[in-house]
Amino acid sequence: MSYEEVDHSSIPDKCTVEIGGSQFLVSSILGMRSNYFKQAFLNPSFIESQTKTINMFDVGISSDDFLSFLLYAYSYVRRDGIDGINYLSLLKCANYFQAKDIFDDIEEYIITNCRG
Repeated sequence: MSYEEVDHSSIPDKCTVEIGGSQFLVSSILGMRSNYFKQAFLNPSFIESQTKTINMFDVGISSDDFLSFLLYAYSYVRRDGIDGINYLSLLKCANYFQAKDIFDDIEEYIITNCRG
């Protein structure tokens, strides 16, 4: 199931991420792939866990970068979803959002495909 296929209105644990002028509804499922979102949903001292809104300004991530990250994170399409067009966006997001398994997938892609 991809990001677009998820009926976000029926998911009880969700929040809105505002980034690059766009809004995305994300579910707590994302916390399984990202330590950043795990904390945002579960840590009561993280203000976002109470407000259910994460405003991201000047973090160097565009809405297109974030959408690529969400598509990959929700699809669990291991490695097949990484290509020469999106790997840098995914790497930037995986690093920022502390998504180690996604970061590892990208690292393997780079080692395999980007030899100079």
